[in-house]
Amino acid sequence: MAGLSDLQGWFVPWIPAIATIVVAYLAARPLLKEAGLKREAEKRLAESAQVESDARLLATFVELMGKAHARGATTLAESATEAIISSGGPLAPKDLKELNDLVGAAVAVHPVGAAEVEAAIAAVAELGIRHPLLLEPALAGLSQIATWNKTSKALPSALEMLKAGKGALKEQL
Repeated sequence: MAGLSDLQGWFVPWIPAIATIVVAYLAARPLLKEAGLKREAEKRLAESAQVESDARLLATFVELMGKAHARGATTLAESATEAIISSGGPLAPKDLKELNDLVGAAVAVHPVGAAEVEAAIAAVAELGIRHPLLLEPALAGLSQIATWNKTSKALPSALEMLKAGKGALKEQL
């Protein structure tokens, strides 16, 4: 029986240490679970914030693309349109086509200056390079503008920069 007493002599001093480890584990389990849930909630919040940020960035980008396309704000002369329609006079539209023509004539698109167009083109290209989300839309938009805008000094280099950025992005993937 000397073997059993040796085993007890070796094992008994470790019982408090083993009990401490078990109690610590049981106490820490809920805290670890709570920390995991908190991490998941923070991750969802960060993803939601990223989606909102992307949406604002895209809205601003689309507005900037309009300037690169030489288009400013659009206004409708509502009071004049309402007066013509309600007058019932000879200018009042008699069918849907005439109404659409009237609204089309009452809408004013304000042009932007050449310097603003050039700056917008350069800004679109820069945003396309900095934000992979905007690379394809920037390339598509500026490529379309290049079909009619033959005088822009910024457009050729902007397109080159975007095409190079697209190639670099493909290499990274």
